[in-house]
Amino acid sequence: RTKLYIRVAGEVRESGQVLTWQVPNLQFPPLKQLIRIENSGAVYFPATVHTTVRDVFGSPKYDFKQRRSVFPGKIRKVEIAWDKTPAFGLFKVDGTVEYLGKSEPLAVQYVLVASKTVRNIATIAFILILAFLIFRWLYRRRKRKRAKVLQAPIQGE
Repeated sequence: RTKLYIRVAGEVRESGQVLTWQVPNLQFPPLKQLIRIENSGAVYFPATVHTTVRDVFGSPKYDFKQRRSVFPGKIRKVEIAWDKTPAFGLFKVDGTVEYLGKSEPLAVQYVLVASKTVRNIATIAFILILAFLIFRWLYRRRKRKRAKVLQAPIQGE
C-alpha cells in the first residue's frame, strides 16, 4: 500500500501548534511521554519529535527521535515509552518539536520512576520508622512519669 502526498500550486494555509506535552512526575516503569500536535491549516506537514531522558547527573539514558505526518484538521498523538526504564530513578526529560520551519522546545520535566516493588518497600520502611518513633516517644514519656513519681516527696516525712 503506497501513500502519495501532493501539493498544488497556489496559496495554502499552513499552521499548527504543540498542544500538550504530558510527562507524569511519578510513574511506574516504563517511563511514558505523550505529545499532541495540532494541524489547524489546510495541508499536511511533517513534525519531528526529539526527546531525551537524562539521569540526575546529566548523562543521557534514552533518546527518541521520530518524524510524523500531521494531517489538516487533525491532532497527532505521539506516544513515547522507554521500555528499558530501571525499577527506580529520578530523571530529567526535555526535547523539541520541529514543524513548519520552526523548532519549539519542550519544557524540562522531572520524573521519579519507581516500580511497585520499590514503592512497597518504601511504604513498609516508612511505616516501620513511624512505628519506631511513636514507640520511642511513648517509652520516653513513660520513663519521665516514673522519674517524677520517684522524685516526689513522700507525705508524712
